[in-house]
Amino acid sequence: MEKTEKAGSTEPGTVSIGQQFDLLAVVDTFCCWYRQALADRNLQLTTKISPQLPRYFLGNEILTRHVLYQPAKNSFLYLGSGEVLLEIAAEQLAGRRYALSCNLTLAGRGVPPAREKELFQPYPGHARQSIRDGFRLRCANLYYARIIARLLGGDLRLDTRAGSGTRYRLEIRLLAGLG
Repeated sequence: MEKTEKAGSTEPGTVSIGQQFDLLAVVDTFCCWYRQALADRNLQLTTKISPQLPRYFLGNEILTRHVLYQPAKNSFLYLGSGEVLLEIAAEQLAGRRYALSCNLTLAGRGVPPAREKELFQPYPGHARQSIRDGFRLRCANLYYARIIARLLGGDLRLDTRAGSGTRYRLEIRLLAGLG
């Protein structure tokens, strides 16, 4: 049976508790994909995954995957040279409630200040334009990823300095599963 509860986000909404899923398997699959995508660009991925991260959570696995993958996909626009750092941790809030945080830090040129606000804007009005304009197409992914993160009780933010690099900061709330 599926329960619904109020999300602890800045925007009103509800999220479905959903089914139990293996978060460590989701993270492992993500890391394998991202490590290979970076290797194709001659870059390395360093991961720091908290040993306190519970394996099983109740929630929507598809939405969790979406908010994890979209910042990484967007990051390909701003990769420089050097290393990419992925940090994933969970902080126990109360009982079985956790705040899951994911920080993706890129060395490199960073997001240009003029583009920063555009990263979280919806698709442009004309579908034909959005297909031609790959930048906006990828930006829209962050727009929807932020909405999903907020519905999951968290947020998706960006810290950037042109010429220095970028950090994508994702936080969502999850309920630890049994097992």
